[in-house]
Amino acid sequence: MRLASMRLRFGLRTFLLGVTIVSVGAGWSALRFRDRVRAHTPSLNSNTPAKQLTRILMDDSAPREDRCRAIFELFTNHVRIGSRASEFARVFPDSRWLDNTEIDRFQIIISPWAMQSAGGTTFSFEVLAEDDDSPYWIIHFILSDDFLTSADAKAFLQGRQPGMNNPQLVEFCLCFPDGREETFGTYGVCVFPAPRDRGRED
Repeated sequence: MRLASMRLRFGLRTFLLGVTIVSVGAGWSALRFRDRVRAHTPSLNSNTPAKQLTRILMDDSAPREDRCRAIFELFTNHVRIGSRASEFARVFPDSRWLDNTEIDRFQIIISPWAMQSAGGTTFSFEVLAEDDDSPYWIIHFILSDDFLTSADAKAFLQGRQPGMNNPQLVEFCLCFPDGREETFGTYGVCVFPAPRDRGRED
């Protein structure tokens, strides 16, 4: 039920955001806002070693929030855009945290976080999903091959080369429980603030 609810909520949210973005009236302001938020620094920017974050991630007794935050911090500070599966495996050498993860594949996404990348295949998953009302920590990501499946995407995250083309990580977006979204791509980092912070000037 939780996964179905997440998919329905994400689908409706994506549709509404898509309608907003493609509307003529909002287009110019969206571009101006995008340019402004690029100057922000990722909220989890740190020098914490990957091994230390991995210990938190793989500690089943640690609070889910701490483990999810460790995953986001690993993505923020240690995952490189352009990485292939073998390089991703160096950041996440133990892939057991993905054992029960379901990954969704999307044909077309229109959303603020997919602002730059064209082509490839887009995927999304909830981090360490639980069957209750615990907060959503969601990651969207794009791989450079146009014909990948959800199984291929999971193989990539587990450090196994999916298919013959050895795809690269093109872009990823970290979606926090408070609604904040931080997107990483070849263009750099783009921070879309939490709803309560939108409209504030630095």
